[in-house]
Amino acid sequence: MKMNKIKCIFVLVIWLSVLSIALANDINSGNAAFDRGDFAEAVRYYERGLTDKKSANVYISLGHAQERLGQWNKAVEAYISAIKIQKTDPSNELLKLLGRAQYMAGFFENSLDTFQKIYIADRNSENELWLARCFIQTQQWARGQDILLRYLDKEPQSTEALELLAYLFAQSNRIDEAVGVHMELVKNHPVRIQYLLTLAKIQTAAKHYGQAIDTLEFAALINPNQTREAIRLLADLYAEREMYYQAAACYQRIILSSDSPLVEDYYRLGYTYFQIGEFPSAIQAFEKIRQIAPSNTKATLYLGHIAAKKDETETARQYYLDAIKLNKDSKEPYLALAELDLKNDKYDEAAKYFSKAITLGENSIAVYYNNVLVLMLSGQLDMAKAAIKEALKQYPANEQLNNLLEQLIKTTIAN
Repeated sequence: MKMNKIKCIFVLVIWLSVLSIALANDINSGNAAFDRGDFAEAVRYYERGLTDKKSANVYISLGHAQERLGQWNKAVEAYISAIKIQKTDPSNELLKLLGRAQYMAGFFENSLDTFQKIYIADRNSENELWLARCFIQTQQWARGQDILLRYLDKEPQSTEALELLAYLFAQSNRIDEAVGVHMELVKNHPVRIQYLLTLAKIQTAAKHYGQAIDTLEFAALINPNQTREAIRLLADLYAEREMYYQAAACYQRIILSSDSPLVEDYYRLGYTYFQIGEFPSAIQAFEKIRQIAPSNTKATLYLGHIAAKKDETETARQYYLDAIKLNKDSKEPYLALAELDLKNDKYDEAAKYFSKAITLGENSIAVYYNNVLVLMLSGQLDMAKAAIKEALKQYPANEQLNNLLEQLIKTTIAN
């Protein structure tokens, strides 16, 4: 009996030794996979090791590997598991790992709670920045500003703190203050083009258009290798301000400096030329789109608009019909045909196209009005009554539509 008991103990010791060796092999293999950058393989080994024995250190290693894979939710779970099986209070380092993973996973309230616990014991600068990030994400603007200003008292040239403060001001709609902080960033880093681009965007949001243009023009000069985004923003701003000649010059520059210009580049160039009546240049841009992307509806549509502007009615009509073939669910070609036929007194055709555009989702007052009007002008009074009824459902208080209703009633009585 005593001998059997000794044998059982011996077998148990051997089994535990084998288990310990297998666990060590899994962890070592996981560490090796992590070191060579194979994080998915590292996760597999760590998880296999954890099925045999729970270990806080292995959970932490698992969390590291999951972070590298961008699996932040799983990393949070791993760090929480590590904390749960520890017999002592978690270290600040482990809490930092958890807080960062919670933040990256989008659990901002949880992350804030974690970093507040850390900050009670360790009031260092890194923790202040993490607290500031959490306050910003939870829209606690005053607390975020307070901790960032406290940090900047100690580190007035901190780029990261200034970036966070500028972002806080922009997100809380304090545009002038955001501009001021970005001016400080630009002063500290005059050749870092991204600060200039962000400053220009904020200036545009504040409707400081002249300042935004100056900023973008400067950005386009200082770093020729990184000017494409600056020039695009500048071109868009010029176009928004209806400075079409300047916009066209910028879009042309983008196209000429690119090995493979985008369809959108040619479209914006064509659109700006269209706005200033430079039709040959606009046609060239839109035809280029049709070479690159034959199924593009917008280019064909604008070629129709150009023909219509030149009173080439049948050419315009054919372009619009071609646009419908390219995209039968687009309302724009139907609206263009309706306007073309209305202009040329073809009321029956115009009514057909206005109705189709409405069916496809067009619901502007002008289109409802014109639809009823062409039905009246073509003598389709019953259809006009149905159309005005539908229009007034959408816009019951609209004065134009109500006046048109009175006119329809008089026309009906007269007939």
